[in-house]
Amino acid sequence: MPQAQLHRAMVVDEVPPRTHLTPMPDVPSIADRLRQRMMTAPGLTGLYLAGSYGSGHADRFSDVDFVAVVEDTAHEDIAEAWRTAVEAEETVVFWFRAGRGPVLLNAVTEDWLRIDLITNGQELFLKRRQADIVPVHDPAGLHSRLDPSAWVNRPDAARVSRIIEEFVRVLGLMPVALGRDELFVCVTGSDLLRTSVKDLLIARDALVPPGGALHLTRVLPPEDIDLLNRLPFPRPDRAEVVAAIAEIARVFFPIARAMARDLDIAWPAAFEAAARNHLRREVPEFDTDWG
Repeated sequence: MPQAQLHRAMVVDEVPPRTHLTPMPDVPSIADRLRQRMMTAPGLTGLYLAGSYGSGHADRFSDVDFVAVVEDTAHEDIAEAWRTAVEAEETVVFWFRAGRGPVLLNAVTEDWLRIDLITNGQELFLKRRQADIVPVHDPAGLHSRLDPSAWVNRPDAARVSRIIEEFVRVLGLMPVALGRDELFVCVTGSDLLRTSVKDLLIARDALVPPGGALHLTRVLPPEDIDLLNRLPFPRPDRAEVVAAIAEIARVFFPIARAMARDLDIAWPAAFEAAARNHLRREVPEFDTDWG
């Protein structure tokens, strides 16, 4: 890898050092050793760092994401070659695999280094942004063909509409769980509603492309993080659950309505009214004045 791109592969989100903690992995060295083992694999067109290391937002907690660009019939062969290469370099204690082209492979080493690979065909790979990718092995020059523009958050109206509808659907199901005294289910339902708030904020305010689920402070501005941290987390107690879900709804709906107006999304008024009336009938103590 060129020196400038090697620098991008190193840690950029600094964490105060503590000597008893696992040190930052030497990702450029890992990438180069895997490159040497993979570069002659039949069907491999290119190998690239992606994820946090590809975009330059990694910290010492980040996993190491690779993308292999492969010929159409080579996904399986490259997946097997990759597993052999990683096991030759690291002591792997866990593997997970999904897909049959593209293939996703997750490895966890004995030092809890997470090394992931996804295989892409060339057409799919070329939809990525140049700023999110560091070339490791790029004989075809595919990196230069990626979109060079900076990432700009453009909310997807269809996705925002799905988030709104799913929030209303889950909210309308709460009387079922409450009526059956399924308080654990109610708590997990509140988790789904909080997640909808998070997803809505990401759609509206993401500072960088959303990546892993464990790095929200990179994606959202501090005021959004503060808002999420203030959302209630109820215990399996009816009164707590009812109050918490009502509070989450009071946070969600004003944001959702404003986004619907901005994105020209048809508001699901009849669906919302049915959920509100259902809650009023079945859970009289529920405050349905959510704005």
